[in-house]
Order: sequence, then C-alpha cells, then structure tokens
Amino acid sequence: MLKSPNTAKRKQPTRIEVMRNINAKLTAKAKASPLVLDIDKARASVVAKSGEAVSSARVYAHALIGKWGADWYTFTSANSRTDNEKAHFNAIETERKLCASEYAAKWGTEGQNMPWHRAKKISKALREGTSVERIAKPLDKAFHAGLLSLYKKGMKEERQTDLEADCNTWIGEGLVKFFKEDITKY
Repeated sequence: MLKSPNTAKRKQPTRIEVMRNINAKLTAKAKASPLVLDIDKARASVVAKSGEAVSSARVYAHALIGKWGADWYTFTSANSRTDNEKAHFNAIETERKLCASEYAAKWGTEGQNMPWHRAKKISKALREGTSVERIAKPLDKAFHAGLLSLYKKGMKEERQTDLEADCNTWIGEGLVKFFKEDITKY
C-alpha cells in the first residue's frame, strides 16, 4: 500500500532548530520593542540594587539580548573563531568587566559578578522557555540590615537594662568586625 505525501509524518525539528527559532524570536522581539532599553541605565539599576531584585536583573538581561541577541551568554573566547565572533565576544566581555567594576566600586569586590550571572541566568531561562525563580536577598545583606536596625534602636533607648546594653555592645562589635560598619555615626 502506497502512502500519499499528505499522510506522511512530519519531520520533528531538532533541538538546534528549535533553539535557533527561539533565538530569532527573542532577538526580533527585543529589537522590535517600542521600549528602548538603555544598557547603561539597566546596568546602573542592577548594580544599585546589588543584583537582588529580579526586575532589575530582568531589565538588564533584556537590554543585553537587545544589544547582542538571545544567545549572547554562549559566546566565549574558546568558541570565537572568526574576527567578527572575537569582536562580539570582546564587546560582551567588556560589558561584563564594566558591570563587575561598577558593582565593586559600590559594594566591594565580594560577589562582584552576581548581577552579571543573574542576568545571564534570566537570559538562559528566556531562551529555553523556562521560568526564573525569585532571587532571594543574600543572607549577609539581610544580617547587616537587621543588626544595623537593632543597633540604632538600642542607641536611641535612654534607659537600657544591663542585658540590653551588653547586647547592643555585641551587636556594635559584630557590625564593626564583620561588616566594617562605622558605628560612631549612630
């Protein structure tokens, strides 16, 4: 029995073809968007918020996609063969270094690549069609904020018990030792 060409099974697209289609759609969507994302403003926002807010990291990821395409994060020096690919990689690497240096100037060198990695994670999730879970605030920043709040409240208290005074002293020492906080201004 002969099969007619209309009843033949369709060839399923390969994973590479699917990824190319997604890349093309994301890149076209970013370029066709009436909202022009300024990469400098997006970087400043993600650095100012210490890379904690998903929204600022998402905007930065969309700005990077708009500038270099949906697969921008896949470029490495190892897979750059032509001069055009090397220039592409160098531009992306320059942006990464700029983001890290701005973060280091504001927050210190520890975790300076955090905003970049979060934008990369979001871009990868967008490209693969998966979701990005909420990015939690780093625990050390939560400790710092909580201890600083307690210390300030303790300093405002006029009549402290011995226990409260001791606790406030310990909190102050911890802020100085672990967070390099200048507690003389409180």
